[in-house]
Amino acid sequence: MSGPAALYYESLIGDWSGTMHMRVRDPVALRAAGPFARMLGLFVRMSGRVTMSTTLRRAPAEDGRPVYAHTTTVTRLGVRALRSEEWLVLGVDGQSLTMRGVHRMTLRPEEPYAGTGRISGDARAAVYEFDWMAAPMLQRTEVVAEGLRLTQETAWAYNEVLLRRRGSGEHGEARAG
Repeated sequence: MSGPAALYYESLIGDWSGTMHMRVRDPVALRAAGPFARMLGLFVRMSGRVTMSTTLRRAPAEDGRPVYAHTTTVTRLGVRALRSEEWLVLGVDGQSLTMRGVHRMTLRPEEPYAGTGRISGDARAAVYEFDWMAAPMLQRTEVVAEGLRLTQETAWAYNEVLLRRRGSGEHGEARAG
């Protein structure tokens, strides 16, 4: 199967990392999101920066459709706060995908999730929609000269990171806007 989605993910296979900058956008929405979100919000206010490491690999095809396995780990001072594992199943149209995965957060039960995504026609950007901590999240990625820019938005948070291939000599950094 070919198309923008296959080109996009094939270009991203490997190991990536960067410094994630996080900020609370709406304290009222944060309070409504529940106790764990409030605890995470306090952590963000105290530190504001965490390390994100990701790995993308090919996985066995499903019904003839390409599948990619994606793992993300978020740490602060070497302590893991979150690990997610997801499988991205490319759509037959060459641009869409479905995702399914599980979040494992410190001090919280495992949480399965599912979502959808769409790759741009030029195979340089993607938009994903899924629920995170019972709230809708919009995630965008874009291939840029420096690496891969990733942003995440919920009603209460905004995160941004510039991911660089591990082994490229430095961790990427981007500032929350």
